[in-house]
Amino acid sequence: MILEIQQTRGHHVVLDVDEEFCETVVSACELRGEWFETHGDKEIGNRFDAIATIWMVGRWHGRVHTRVAWLALTADACEWYAESLQRTREIELGWRAKDACRQLKSVLREYRRMNGRNYELRTRM
Repeated sequence: MILEIQQTRGHHVVLDVDEEFCETVVSACELRGEWFETHGDKEIGNRFDAIATIWMVGRWHGRVHTRVAWLALTADACEWYAESLQRTREIELGWRAKDACRQLKSVLREYRRMNGRNYELRTRM
């Protein structure tokens, strides 16, 4: 699972991803969205459905263009998915979900670090 920031534009990032990573994220977001819809929050459920669609498209292109704020939701979905899988026999899938969460959080930290440096450069001028 390779996840690397290729580009940042404002509040969006373009990530290089592999197919397995995308499949894990799509599963996590779809299930998390269903959970929210079942528990009465259709708006959040719809947001997770939109995120899942973005990652489905990314699976075919090897790249995902997404909002940074949605990366945090995606990481949360993967973490929830990994915890849910702990109660099942899907051990490998649980590890993939946990790894996806770790990588997404790493991308968020990298994005914040990169933008923090750009902000410092702008304020010095």
